[in-house]
Amino acid sequence: MHYEKSFRKYKHLPQPDTTHVTTEIKLYPSDHSYQITGKYQLKNQTGSPIHKILINFSDDLQLKSAVFKYGAEMVKTTKNQAEISLHQTMTPGAQAVLDFELSYQWFAVNGHQSFNAIIGNGSFARISRYYPSIRYQKGELQEMLRTFIF
Repeated sequence: MHYEKSFRKYKHLPQPDTTHVTTEIKLYPSDHSYQITGKYQLKNQTGSPIHKILINFSDDLQLKSAVFKYGAEMVKTTKNQAEISLHQTMTPGAQAVLDFELSYQWFAVNGHQSFNAIIGNGSFARISRYYPSIRYQKGELQEMLRTFIF
């Protein structure tokens, strides 16, 4: 509910699209953990200027760092739902970068999700569902809630 009330205003605001994703994932099976270093190339393909950007990071992963870069502007955040207010408007066709580092470690007491966990042989499943998303995510949040309820 807090997410809905706080960020619903982004439902109709123009937001950049992710046009390219680069990630490096380091698996540590003996520790039941992994680290993700990633970079998103973002582009304003809306035809409208963008003044604010909403970035969502999963609460299930630890956000170690995130930096949004646009022109000479660099905005750092450690919040799982970050509102980035741009000093310089992102014009149509303009590009930006989001660099991020995430980590996850499973312990018997933290109630891990099996589709997010590293398995003994070093593999894991569906981690991309936990990558950052740009814009308001009403539908995805409802899907996640259904997953936890049923």
